[in-house]
Amino acid sequence: MAGQGPLLGVAQHPILMCSAVFAVLLTLLYYYLLPKPLPGIPYNEESARRVMGDVPEFVALVEAGRRPRDFWADLCAKKNSPIAQYFPGPFLNPVIVVSDFREAQDLFIRRSKQLDRGAIGRMMWGGVGDHHFVAMDASDHKFAASRFLAKDLMGPNYLQTVQPPILHFYSVPCIHEDGGADVSAPIGYGNVESLMELWRFKAAVADGRPFAVINDLMALTADTIFETAMGIEGSDKNIHRYHEHLRSIDLPRIKPESDDTLFPFPEYECDGLLKTIDVIAHVAGKFPTAPILQLHWPIHNLRKEVRKARRDRHSIIQTYIDRALERWETVGPPKKPRWAIDLIIGREQMAAKKEGRKPDYRSKLFHDALYGYCFGGQDTTHSALSFLVKHFGMYQEPQRKLRAALREAHAAAVAEHRSPTSDEICKTQIPYLDAYIEEVLRLNTTASGVVKEAVEDMEIFGYHVPKGTQVIVPLWGASIDSPALPIDESKRSQTSQEHANDMPGDWTNSRYPPETFHPERWMREDSETGRVVFAPRAGPHMTFSAGPRECWGKRLAMITLRLVTTLLVWNFDFLPLPEGMDSLEVSDILNAKPKVCVLRLKPLEL
Repeated sequence: MAGQGPLLGVAQHPILMCSAVFAVLLTLLYYYLLPKPLPGIPYNEESARRVMGDVPEFVALVEAGRRPRDFWADLCAKKNSPIAQYFPGPFLNPVIVVSDFREAQDLFIRRSKQLDRGAIGRMMWGGVGDHHFVAMDASDHKFAASRFLAKDLMGPNYLQTVQPPILHFYSVPCIHEDGGADVSAPIGYGNVESLMELWRFKAAVADGRPFAVINDLMALTADTIFETAMGIEGSDKNIHRYHEHLRSIDLPRIKPESDDTLFPFPEYECDGLLKTIDVIAHVAGKFPTAPILQLHWPIHNLRKEVRKARRDRHSIIQTYIDRALERWETVGPPKKPRWAIDLIIGREQMAAKKEGRKPDYRSKLFHDALYGYCFGGQDTTHSALSFLVKHFGMYQEPQRKLRAALREAHAAAVAEHRSPTSDEICKTQIPYLDAYIEEVLRLNTTASGVVKEAVEDMEIFGYHVPKGTQVIVPLWGASIDSPALPIDESKRSQTSQEHANDMPGDWTNSRYPPETFHPERWMREDSETGRVVFAPRAGPHMTFSAGPRECWGKRLAMITLRLVTTLLVWNFDFLPLPEGMDSLEVSDILNAKPKVCVLRLKPLEL
């Protein structure tokens, strides 16, 4: 009995007993919440000993002045392995990181049925629009209905005035049940012309000094996407309002001693639908490195600014829907729809007829189809354009080569002292133009990675990956802008081995180091014709992901980039920037954006 004294003492003191039980429960909870590494796959040993897993590693990157999203590529490089696992925090299983182009392409293209959107993807995009197919697993019963509504929006008939091969290297031709409209390319062209008018005004006022353009490009992409989606025009356009505002205010006209100082144009402040996208994109952009992923959206949705953005988004979208429906009632359905909203209305009517119900133009499915088009197209294209124009000034010789290639290809426009038309830009194949755009996107991917989920038990590099495991593929790092990490060829999947010679696994054998900017790496001499052609399979690059669920807006993005690049380089000389204004630093919002996006422009005579 003497040995039971302490226990009896505790039992006789309820507070002590409760404390002891609480301590035991806390200890058990602590061990329960600790990461459970998958066998054999490399990981950070220290992270496995803390409940927050690798979350502190993201914080450390921020404190070191680096991008938190470098973590995934860094992890594999640190472990000298193309596969690793990381621990995203409590209540979540380990996530597999695959930093190898060949295996990633094999997973997305040839093993795509083993993967789906997954929990992390659903959580991230669900906060933007949980009734849009981007936020759904393919097995979701709403997935097919969401895809059906948006079916025509990226087809060649809708995107431009002529059929493939204009989208030659970037698309697969689509066959439509009912033809689309010929609108996106002309709309994009007109808005670029508005941007050029703005920049000629700014260049004249700045008189040789550089000026910031990141928000100008945001206005351009918003105007193009919103006009294509819903038909905004005139004073509703962001560039128009900003240009008129600059003309109405007093701008400093006294030239400083140095031309290297930034001209202080007031930045464009977005409002309306663009403001809602900006607010929600900032929240979505914080998700990948959030401390507790499950709580990210519920917490941020309580913020006043986010609540307002959601209300405004719904009311603005509904206003345009109602306006379109009124037009349909008064003049009838358009024979050739001008805007995406008309195509979506037509699709909803087809779905309703098939299902024996009335069309529902206020449903979340309908709203998210339209908002998802605006949201995805605006932010991603803005990111790509920001890096693109930044490269014009940073790399003078490639800019000159690009302008020479454009002028040689568009000889009629040169002779007539005008810019190439949208039809000419779309129809004319210019290898150096495609190579230039490809190289910018390779080194400046808009997204940090692609996240999937294993829908069945599978193997990656010979390691067992259980069903339900999240898999993330970084879009930079090993094999993209640095050499591939070592792996025994026999550990690759059978399909990966069978396609080993389809294209290079990294840029090791290229004449150009992988971390450097050289559009020429994407060009080769055609053995039959002797002509220099664009070679999209010259080496690794996966900005748009790959496979059945590659970036839905890829075609629209490439058309926009071709239009903008051609018109801007044709009409402006992008002069070298002062030291410190050509920084390569990047900010991660939703998509990556250059921290500094500044231009010094000289308009060219046509």
